[in-house]
This record gives sequence, structure tokens and C-alpha cells, in this order.
Amino acid sequence: MARKKKINPLHIYCYFVILIQILLYCALTVPSLFRYKPYALNSGGMTPVINKGDLIYVRNSDPALLETEDIICFYPEEFALTLQTQKVITNDPDRQQIETIISDERGKIPYSCYIGKVAFHLPLLGYVGRFLSTIAGRICYLAVLGAMILLIEMFYLSKRS
Repeated sequence: MARKKKINPLHIYCYFVILIQILLYCALTVPSLFRYKPYALNSGGMTPVINKGDLIYVRNSDPALLETEDIICFYPEEFALTLQTQKVITNDPDRQQIETIISDERGKIPYSCYIGKVAFHLPLLGYVGRFLSTIAGRICYLAVLGAMILLIEMFYLSKRS
């Protein structure tokens, strides 16, 4: 009579956590290999299309080729530190300006402030990405990964003895 293997819920949980961590790592790093730059969205100006806390992937492109309804990333002023994401209303390549709606008003963005066009986004991963970009986040990530691997190894060692 064949012995039925017992499934340990802790073992399944550990593999699940490791799988989630691998998927998060891939979501945050693999697009960079294809020249997509991830940004965590800080404002809700694009709701309901893109919400605050989403992770957006931006690819640099020629601003003269932008069309109406394209979603772009830009700095509202030349030396600003806050990133904005808005839809293009009109694009004027002759004047090198993009018109968008900023804070319920039409605004003209010079090409020099343009970062790129939003290619795609992942809901709520901006919060995770922002946390994992800090030293505390990286330490937590490595600690959880190490703890899961250690638990799996302890599980296998207990099975052998």
C-alpha cells in the first residue's frame, strides 16, 4: 500500500511568498531591460484610467509624434521635482509645446519638460515599488526571502531525519 504524502500548509505558504516576491522583482526590473522606466504615480489626475499608487511604465519617445489622448509624463516646470501624468489635448511641433489639462486648467508643456509616453501601468504596485526602493524596504524584502528559504530548508531537514 502506497503511503500518501502529507502536504504541509507552511511549505505551500513559503513557496507562495517566494513566488510573489519573484513576480514583484520581475515586474519592477524586467521592463527596464526594454527601456521602459517605472514611476510610482503620486497624484490622482488620471483617475479612473490610472490611479494614485499605480506603477506606470514610461518610454521616451519623440514628443512631435504625440497624438490627442496619449498619456504622457512630464515635469510641470523645467526644474520641478514632481512628476505629472496627463492626457494630451493638442500637440504643436512648430512651437514645441504639448497642451494638457493641469489642475482643471489647460496648460502648455514645453518639449524640454517631456519625459515620455505611458506605455502601460500596474495597479497599486507603485506603493510596493516606492517601499522597495528604500533601504528599509530592501532589508525587509531580503529578510522575508531568507526566512522563507530557511523555513523550506528546515522542513526538508525534518523530513530526512
